[in-house]
Amino acid sequence: MVAMPRILRFDGPGKFFHVMNHAVEEGNLFTSTEDARAFLCPLAKEVKKRRLRVFSYCLMPNHYHLLVESTAGELSRAMQMVQQKFSLWFNRRYDRRGALFRSRFKSVQISTSEYLWVLLAYIDQNPVKAGIVSNPVEYPFGSAFLHGKGTVPPWLSTDLPGGMGDEYLRFMEMRGGEGGGPGCSVRKLTSDLEWLVEKWVEGETKEGCGLEEIGSMKAREWQDWLKKEAEKKPRRSYPAVLPPGPLLEALDEIEKMAPDWKVGRPGREIPGWPVMKAGLLRMVVGQSFGEIQARLGLCEGGAWFLWRKHRELLVKSETYLVRAGAVLQKATSMIFNVEVNSL
Repeated sequence: MVAMPRILRFDGPGKFFHVMNHAVEEGNLFTSTEDARAFLCPLAKEVKKRRLRVFSYCLMPNHYHLLVESTAGELSRAMQMVQQKFSLWFNRRYDRRGALFRSRFKSVQISTSEYLWVLLAYIDQNPVKAGIVSNPVEYPFGSAFLHGKGTVPPWLSTDLPGGMGDEYLRFMEMRGGEGGGPGCSVRKLTSDLEWLVEKWVEGETKEGCGLEEIGSMKAREWQDWLKKEAEKKPRRSYPAVLPPGPLLEALDEIEKMAPDWKVGRPGREIPGWPVMKAGLLRMVVGQSFGEIQARLGLCEGGAWFLWRKHRELLVKSETYLVRAGAVLQKATSMIFNVEVNSL
């Protein structure tokens, strides 16, 4: 059997990444202050070696999340050292053998300030979603705890790009209150996109189509993507690209601009919006026909019929394809609720 080559990581000096990993067989990793310290000490050493800058972290019982900058383009080397040192300590401490983590680690590049805000909130909210604490600042194994105490160590950076570090600190101070700026936007973004981030974490999103790409895709890019998907053999299931609730809400709003839009040959026309909604829920949300029928109130077989029509029109009707691309660009801008800026 020929060994598969490892997937290259697109690393480089100054690039930002969301890094994570899980314990093998869902075992525990961080259940004590000792465990957390054994992981954070080698992480701090990599910061001292100027391989990393760490902006946020959360050490959950069976996995971890980091938001880092790869300052020297050596992310893989830095994380290898952190995990290796922690694994050796952990195995000695708990008298165990073998691999501790599922894999090397998982990482995704962050290339927009909006995605950075989403991840800051997502990482902080992990222990809240798990029901461990009611507020991130109460969880002792996360960076939010240190911000809440006002005891941020030298290795934990707060100087995010474009003054975002100051905004983040203010957000930490007013957490749960009202206010403008990114501190307010992050709550909206997290609410809308939490589902999608979780799908990405679970490995269920479209490969190579992270939040940073989706938020900045233009109508023409959506057209090209949709047409390529439509020309392929239909999949049994589709990966998640956009969150279902916010997408459907955006499509409902866009529908109001042209409520009487129809598709099909003259004399055999049918309403266009059910076709578009069913098609996009299938193709860019990854929902099953049963889920689509429930969301749109369709009869049995209705979702399959509309989905087939959607794929046919994407390939045969330039007008429909152009409209679909424009609709997705408009919908994503409404979902993100911000103008996407590159880091």
